[in-house]
Amino acid sequence: MVDGERAHHFVEELTKFHRIRGSRGYDEALEWLAERLREAGLRPLVFEFPLDGETTYWTWRMPPAWDGEEGKLWAGDELIADYSKKPIQLVPGSASAEGEFEVVDVGKGESPEDYKEDVRGKLIVASGNPRLVYREGIKRQGAAGVLFHYMPSPNPEIKRTPEDLPELVSYVGILQHVGGKAFAFSLSENQVKKVLKVKKVRVKVKAQNFKGTGKALYLEIPGQEPTGSLVIAHLCHPKPGANDNASGSALALELALLFGAYKRPFRTLRFLWVPEMFGTVALAHERPEILKRTFCGVNLDMVGEDQAKTRGPLRIERPPLSVPCFLHILAEEFL
Repeated sequence: MVDGERAHHFVEELTKFHRIRGSRGYDEALEWLAERLREAGLRPLVFEFPLDGETTYWTWRMPPAWDGEEGKLWAGDELIADYSKKPIQLVPGSASAEGEFEVVDVGKGESPEDYKEDVRGKLIVASGNPRLVYREGIKRQGAAGVLFHYMPSPNPEIKRTPEDLPELVSYVGILQHVGGKAFAFSLSENQVKKVLKVKKVRVKVKAQNFKGTGKALYLEIPGQEPTGSLVIAHLCHPKPGANDNASGSALALELALLFGAYKRPFRTLRFLWVPEMFGTVALAHERPEILKRTFCGVNLDMVGEDQAKTRGPLRIERPPLSVPCFLHILAEEFL
């Protein structure tokens, strides 16, 4: 049987690592998982691939690796963001920077109409989609960096709004392919108010984008039949990241230990812990024989939410009609 207490303990342990792909924290978390498997007599393999901003797998370009050492932001004399205490506030992909910067509020910051004044060399405060803000504010308008107060999927019904959660700091997605030219922080609504009040902020960031190595952890439990299921969980994301995705990674570990105790299951079972999306694409490109022996994949991502609290519906997404498959029908029947 699945040991729920043990799985919960695994979640707690994984939240101690800042698991940004290509970083020391990610590699340490992956080694922690591998050691738990080895202790159970299993033989996991580490699959490596480049994170260099250049290598392509089909239409996917691998981003550079990133690691941070320091990230501090002062509004006046008050230190309002500190990477050492809350790593989620320094946006992965940020480059090193130090000095005083003028601050300009650009609203959402997604389109040229949001930029009423010259922001070159300044910091912009933006609430819009990070990728659109980066494209417009940094690449086109020349801002030195961004102070985000972005909330994905606000929902008044469950009181998920900036007004209801003024201290919430959202995870802002990685600024891919930045090339060492910008930095960003993610701030709460209350922190943004402090920043806009002083108009100038002081910044100290030590971080780097570099040509590094991505790692995925692969485990195979041989069965009587070579074909079988592939259980996938993405290990990456910021500390603590209990829900996204220490929970899925921990459940995958618990299932691997459970099925690994069987000497010879009927079908071969495979487990994969990856940097989200990029690790799966790299493995599929470099090790196609694994996919050829897989008849279904189970992706464990953000498992265990209380749906009564999140009001998140249970949804089945069907495969395209060009793919002959009955699994979505089977899933509907089970549910």
